[in-house]
Amino acid sequence: MGFQVCVAQGACEALAIYQQQRDAIDVVLSDVIMPGGDGPSLLKALRALPTDVPLCFMSGSFGPYSPDDLMRLGACAIFNKPCDLSDLAATLRHLAHPRN
Repeated sequence: MGFQVCVAQGACEALAIYQQQRDAIDVVLSDVIMPGGDGPSLLKALRALPTDVPLCFMSGSFGPYSPDDLMRLGACAIFNKPCDLSDLAATLRHLAHPRN
């Protein structure tokens, strides 16, 4: 769909990739439940950095979190799996390039 994607195996790796490639990353799409820390812990770690990169969650299970919890933590959007890929792509494009 025209995106360049970095893939991480879990929250710790995602944070490391972001720190190494922050200038090339316009938006983060994360699962909620994953190895090495959950998505909300990744979001909190990103917010501790000097960045305002948008983060969206896409998950089939929110575990102990509600969508409202995730939005209060600072998520920009939440998608339930399975989701409509055109809606996902449109949201990611908008967040990555809000002036377009």
